[in-house]
Amino acid sequence: MQTGNKEFKRLVYSFSKELADGTKEYTLLDESLINENDLHTSRIRKEKRKYYSTSATKFDYYLIFRTTTNWQRCKKTGLIYCKDRNIYYGDIPTELNLKEVSKYGKPFENPTHFIVLQLCNNENIAVLDIFKNFYPFRKDARACFLKEHKLHM
Repeated sequence: MQTGNKEFKRLVYSFSKELADGTKEYTLLDESLINENDLHTSRIRKEKRKYYSTSATKFDYYLIFRTTTNWQRCKKTGLIYCKDRNIYYGDIPTELNLKEVSKYGKPFENPTHFIVLQLCNNENIAVLDIFKNFYPFRKDARACFLKEHKLHM
């Protein structure tokens, strides 16, 4: 699949459970679609941001990829809501491996992969599109890109 001239991989997840704090967990419908080097995982979570950090101010939710056995150590990214199309977008960053770290003690990162998350049927279905090795840095280009992106439903 592609938007413009950028290829992406789309996988569909189904709602599996909701935790007391409102965190929603989703499970991949067809695990045979994931290969070893895939950025998609078999389980994801949409979690409300707790606002302890002041470094991230543009988003209210995290998308967490189940990459380890403990959700606290899994990869996560902020989700920014698009009001006009009922979708979220974000990025999967890559660490820059510099000797210095940020003022928060974490390694510096750069957005590498663009993601689009669509929640359908009262958030019972999550459709995750990952554009590998592509991230639209310009705000106007990103807005046009999202406008042209073909949604699942």
